[in-house]
Amino acid sequence: GRLRMQVSRRVRRPQVRGRHQRVPLESVLQSRYTGLRPTGQRLPLQLQAGVHGQALRCEGNFCANSPCQNGGICSANQGGHVCLCSIGFFGKNCEYSGYACESNPCQNGGYCRTSEIGDYVCDCPSGLSGINCETDTLNECLRNPCKHPEARCIDKPGDFLCYCPRQWTG
Repeated sequence: GRLRMQVSRRVRRPQVRGRHQRVPLESVLQSRYTGLRPTGQRLPLQLQAGVHGQALRCEGNFCANSPCQNGGICSANQGGHVCLCSIGFFGKNCEYSGYACESNPCQNGGYCRTSEIGDYVCDCPSGLSGINCETDTLNECLRNPCKHPEARCIDKPGDFLCYCPRQWTG
């Protein structure tokens, strides 16, 4: 058989002043029920939630608790907050120290530079794209760069290789 139980809870509106923000239901409603034990044996519950009426809204100043660390400047936006980090710090709340380019994240000859928010940006060579210049967007073999007509061209990120027939070199 199947046991069906209906649980009803009221969610009180928080007493916080500031801007109205939409939040996902999961962040407001969290069940405290993990299972029933009618005979000492745990029966797991499958919970479903429903909301009727107007959309939930929370109020709050997302910079009130100073989430930005290491001298970062907080700016509230519709989704929460954004931190403008001091030089040498990066991360959502400026929690990471050091320079982002120290780990050499850019691939295939890309040039790493620190962005305005303290993270890194890769300036990619022509024919490459992606966060770390990992995507080859240009097939150099299409312009037939190999000198011998029987050579086989292999496209590489930002480059190409020519495989010559056995009797040829170069």
